[in-house]
Parts: sequence; structure tokens; C-alpha cells
Amino acid sequence: MPRIAELVTYPVKSCAGISCDEIALTSTGLALDRTFCVTRANDGKFISQRTHPRLALVQCDVEPRAALTDRTISKFTLKCSAPGMDRALEVEVDLRSDASATGTATTECWEWVGRCGLVGDDARAWFTEFLNQDNAGAGETYELVRWIGKGGYAGGEQDRGDVDVDDASTRLTSPDYGSRRCTTTLSDGFPMLLVNKSSVEALERCVREETPGYKVDARRFRGNVIVDDASPYAEDAWSKIAFGRLTADDVIAEVCKPCSRCAIPMIDPDTGSSTAGVPLARVLSRLRSGAALGTANRLWRQSPFFGWNLICPDAQDASNVLRVGDDVRVLERRPAFP
Repeated sequence: MPRIAELVTYPVKSCAGISCDEIALTSTGLALDRTFCVTRANDGKFISQRTHPRLALVQCDVEPRAALTDRTISKFTLKCSAPGMDRALEVEVDLRSDASATGTATTECWEWVGRCGLVGDDARAWFTEFLNQDNAGAGETYELVRWIGKGGYAGGEQDRGDVDVDDASTRLTSPDYGSRRCTTTLSDGFPMLLVNKSSVEALERCVREETPGYKVDARRFRGNVIVDDASPYAEDAWSKIAFGRLTADDVIAEVCKPCSRCAIPMIDPDTGSSTAGVPLARVLSRLRSGAALGTANRLWRQSPFFGWNLICPDAQDASNVLRVGDDVRVLERRPAFP
């Protein structure tokens, strides 16, 4: 039976993740996942490794770590460190606050435009200095902003039923995927991403046939839930799964949309460089394009796909904690790639 092999939350969008043995599951995904993101100060648009690949080198942590499992803890310290920086960034955060201390700003994250909390002057100075250590920084000023919308953050209310879509800070998933719209944070659009470790290993073998010694690991695909003990690409046929240990607390997840891949998997997470990403890009395009997978969606035919987006419409219970080793039971399957 498939099982959870690793759990990863990414407090700051596009920066390195935190690998956890256990972590709380909220209505917006894993605890603290994509709660923060870096934006351009002049227009509020988010940035990522797509344009600023050195973000991969920013290591993140939270203290106390219990904030990742105990959702009654709303106060913690976000820590960021990176090569070339003389000091680590440490920011005191209270997720129950209304962000009035530092103010809010209009933030653009893909299709969503809404209000986020400004983290403050120290975070602005730290990320501006770091990102301007190479040409990608372009001499601009960068802000670190915090998601303040409705959903499952520590100590906050879980959204139940319909969500107020007029809320300027709340972000919903696409109505085109899943049984209903769910809340998400500053992710690429969905609360969680599932990656199959066996699929990563199979992809690596294919790349090595053309480029011996090439390394592909799951970090390139930035999954939240890494599963093992499943056959390669078995996840392509899953439509509904359960995480748990055959108890009443099992969590049902809908495997709602395949993840189309941009340039980020080509970036080496250890160096922040994409210069050696061509072999992986070539194999992904050949083996995992929508056309190769037989998609019925004409708009998907040229895109490479790897991993699946998840929603958990009923993940409201504050006791929901996912753990490495938990079973992943397939409840429903789909007959073909969408």
C-alpha cells in the first residue's frame, strides 16, 4: 500500500521547504505552507524561482517547531538564512493579528489580486539585499508579505461551507477542479501538491539514459506530500485518496488537477542554477507532455506534467495531523489522464 514518505511545508513561497515527520493539516493545506511570499515593492507582484532562481537557496525555519503541529500556537518566529548574507532574518509573527502594526498591501499572485500583510522593514531590507546580489534583482526593492485570508492558519477559524468571496484577503481554488472551491494561501493555486517518489526515480532513470549521473530528486518538484510504495506514475489514475491509519480521523483528499511544470524543476535546489536543467526538461517534454499522456484538453498538449494538486474539502478538524508512515489508500480512480 502507498504511504507517506515525507511531508514538506514551504513557509515562504519559492524558498526551501521544511521537511517534517508530522504536520497539521488545515483547510488551506499543510500548516504555514506558502503563508509568506516575496513581492516587488513597486507593483505588489509575487516573484518566484522562475525569475529569481536564487530564492531556492533561502533556508526557512519556524520556532517553535510546535507551530507546525499545534494549531493553537499562532505566535512564532520565521527564520530565513542564505549564502552571502551576514545575518539570518528573524521575524516575529502573530497569525491572529490583523496586520495593522505593519500595514497591508495589494498583492498579485497569479490570477488573484488581494490584500496581504506587510511583514516589515527588516524583511524588506533582507530580501532586497539578497536578491540584488545578482542581476536578477535588477536593483529593485522587495517586500515580504503575509497571507491574512480566511482558512486554516494556526489559532484561526476553519472555513466551513461557503466562503465570503468578497473578502479582499481570501483566495479560492479554481471552480473547474474538485467537488467545490476551497481556500488556499499564496500557493500556485491549490492547497497541496502530491509527488510520487517512485515517479521521481523512474524519471531520473530516463534522464540518466541520456545524461549519465544526472541527479533528480523530489525537491525539484516542490511537493507537500511525498508518497512511496506506489508504482511509477500510479498517481495519474488516482482521483480520491485517504491519508491515515484506518481510523475515524482519516483525511479524504481529491486528486483534482495534474501539475503543469514550468522552469522551476530545472533549477538545482543546492546551487540555485538552471544551467544544467536541459536534460531534465528534454525528458519531461518527451515523456510527460499532455500529448504524450493522451490528454483530451487541447490547451494542455504542449505542457509537461508531474505531480498532482490536492484539495481536502472537509479538512476542518483541528486534530488532523499527517504523519510520515501514514497509509495512502486509493478510494477512487480515473480511467484516463484528463
